[in-house]
Amino acid sequence: MKCQFSLGFNLEIPKSLGLFCRVDIKYFKQMMIELFDRGEPIYMVILTILFLVIVSMSLVIGILIYKRKVDDGKRVTTYLSLTRSVGLFTLVFGIFTQLLGLYGAFAAIEEWGSASPGILSAGLWTSSIPSLYGLIIFSISYLLWYALARWFNKVINVS
Repeated sequence: MKCQFSLGFNLEIPKSLGLFCRVDIKYFKQMMIELFDRGEPIYMVILTILFLVIVSMSLVIGILIYKRKVDDGKRVTTYLSLTRSVGLFTLVFGIFTQLLGLYGAFAAIEEWGSASPGILSAGLWTSSIPSLYGLIIFSISYLLWYALARWFNKVINVS
């Protein structure tokens, strides 16, 4: 079975794998932009900036370890702890933004007097988007921290 990808290439996938064939990058991009807009853009931008900080710090740590510029290891250990701390901050910030969204929703419900279950579920879903985004960023930062810490310990023990 041939699968057509939107990137312009064909791929042979056996039917027994049961994988979805069509990967539409345009649809995925549109969906991500919609979630970004729906999850309160200012909070999502802050979380994205924090994610970029985590990735850049991880790259710096990786370069330092790769070039074996870990004389006493103090700078690398500091960057490693900062990577983990910023990742944890993104999780806390995501949860905080969800609480702010829920507070605003409950204040509006109090003002209106009542709300339908559909409106409540949509509001809960919308308020949880930054929280989930922060959780994803935290998970990535923790994985980066763990991999870099293991690599750093291996380099230090070999030296």
